[in-house]
Formats: sequence, structure tokens, C-alpha cells
Amino acid sequence: MLFEMFTGLEMAKVKDLMSKHIVGVSTETTVDSAMRLAKSMHVNLIPVISDGRLEGVALQKDFEAADGKDKVKKVMHEPLFVESDNSAEQAAKLMVENAVGRLPVVDSKKGMRCVGIISSTDIVKSAK
Repeated sequence: MLFEMFTGLEMAKVKDLMSKHIVGVSTETTVDSAMRLAKSMHVNLIPVISDGRLEGVALQKDFEAADGKDKVKKVMHEPLFVESDNSAEQAAKLMVENAVGRLPVVDSKKGMRCVGIISSTDIVKSAK
């Protein structure tokens, strides 16, 4: 399996590896603005956040097919996320399955509050 080369991923918790610096967009952000943000950050997924809660995710591939004047709510997807108590291994598998390099981290006990971002780099750095 892909993750067998890394030890400890099943033990490491997302909350211990994630960044608490969250950069996201609102449903009312234009596609052009969201695409510029994604490109400037070199990411392919941007969380869509409203009042601190994860509403969905916007993917760069969807920006490229949309009218730049459209609002993000027109192209966003259902939330793709991990919970803060999930293992790093669970996060890594979800990233691979969905071909994304980062995921929003939520605390479902707090009503889907977005509490961080975990990237594939965060996970690789933690592997022993």
C-alpha cells in the first residue's frame, strides 16, 4: 500500500499536524478572485467558509471551466474535509482518493466549524 512506507500515520492526529491559518473564500466571492487566490497559493482546493463554518470546497479545475464573473456558490462542491481527531493516514487517503493536496479540517462538535487546513506536505513532514 502507498502509505506503508510511512510509519506512525495511523497514530498521528490531524489536529497535531494542521495549520490553524485558514485562507478561504465566501460563496459570494467571484470565480476570478478565487482562482487568483488558488494560483497565488499554489493550491487546487479552496475552502468555502461562511461564519466560520465550512460550506463547501472550490476546486481550481472548476474555476477554469466557469465564467470568471460567476460566484463561487455556482461552482463549489459539497464539503470535502477531515475532522480534527482523524488520523493523518485517513487524511492522506482522502487526499489521494480525491486528487487534492490539502483538506479543510473541521470540528463537527462545533457545527462544522473550520479549525484548520492539513496539506500533504504537513503529513509527509510528520512521517518517520
